[in-house]
Amino acid sequence: MGRRDDLASDELREVLGRAFEVVRVGDADGLGLKDMVLSRSEPLVGEVRKAIDDVYAALDAIGMPLSEAFTKAADKLETTFNLMIELKRILGSDVVTVLGVTLTFNDKDGD
Repeated sequence: MGRRDDLASDELREVLGRAFEVVRVGDADGLGLKDMVLSRSEPLVGEVRKAIDDVYAALDAIGMPLSEAFTKAADKLETTFNLMIELKRILGSDVVTVLGVTLTFNDKDGD
């Protein structure tokens, strides 16, 4: 992967893709968040899939290193950012609610 300041949108897509696949498809055992949500809300699984696809499409549309996009495609970066925030909202609110779990943070989770 390139230097952090020259991160290309396709490299970011690859990194995010690994995380998204656990949500979409599951881990090595084939169990994913999708499987847990599907039994409770099939429409929400579709909403998560669409949100992930929207993020991928927005990343693909950037088409240049992110450092370059700040000056040449700021609107595309903003769109991508907003779509990522929406995906985070869906996962952190809608999915959490459907699963009946509580999302908490602590000193050891890296945030």
